[in-house]
Amino acid sequence: MIYWNTQISNLCKLEPRYKCLLGSEAIKYFPLYVKIFIIQSLFDFTQLQLDEINLNSYDFSLKLRDNLYQSSHRISIFAPSCTLLGFLFRSVWSKYDIEQRTLASVLNLWLKRKKHFHLKLIDHHFHSSYCPQNDDNQDIF
Repeated sequence: MIYWNTQISNLCKLEPRYKCLLGSEAIKYFPLYVKIFIIQSLFDFTQLQLDEINLNSYDFSLKLRDNLYQSSHRISIFAPSCTLLGFLFRSVWSKYDIEQRTLASVLNLWLKRKKHFHLKLIDHHFHSSYCPQNDDNQDIF
């Protein structure tokens, strides 16, 4: 957090402090008029490890999926069930899809709409997303 010169809202009292940056907490501190688009893999292994979740358990992903469905009307979501960490930083990010709708097409649609428009594309089959293989196995962080 120091490396990135991160500023955390004083309203967040979680310990350790990095938890204030996780999406489920961070969105609580945005003003209500701000539209939010969440891009979150249902199987983000790094976040699962930080939260000490059993990586072989689907329970966490089921709860995450249900929480995303119940989220605010101002939040749009693209949540594939792929297991690749940081898929947005990979060269194949534009190839992911849910129900044959790519992230790029969904973002384009979301940006063009004015008010009261939200999408919730959440892979509810856990294996129906198209998850391209990433040939460049380099570290992204």
